Amino acid sequence: MIQFCKERESDGGDGRKEYNEKMNKEEKQQFEEKLQEMGIEIDERGLPWYQRFIFRYFPQLGMCIFARGINADYSMLEILDKAFHQAKHVDIFPFSPKDGGQRGFMLVLDRKMAFYFYQDGESFQYDGYEMGEYKKGNVTVFDEIRNNE
Repeated sequence: MIQFCKERESDGGDGRKEYNEKMNKEEKQQFEEKLQEMGIEIDERGLPWYQRFIFRYFPQLGMCIFARGINADYSMLEILDKAFHQAKHVDIFPFSPKDGGQRGFMLVLDRKMAFYFYQDGESFQYDGYEMGEYKKGNVTVFDEIRNNE
């Protein structure tokens, strides 16, 4: 069975330490219900026993093998994971055409580094970065978004 993890603790070094506390049964059930509400279902029966074993006891190796299987760049995931865990603040500022520009968003790390993404058809494309002082973001920015189902 794939274990879900409750929290990630910093080890004081590079910010990477394995998850150390597994979710209790009630927390896992709540998490799975939230995933199902979003249309994501977890079917552990679809995994062969050896994959379940690897994911349970060697999750990082399991993710690396999984990434290779879907032709994803696992090294990019590790770099981004480290960057986001080192950031103290992550803010997002959406842009819309009614603001006088293109639809997109700015992702700001630690209120000092901004990464720009703009709509290109049905997805967003990375457009570049800037550095400077940025204001605090609105943590309720996604509250008004409705599911388009």
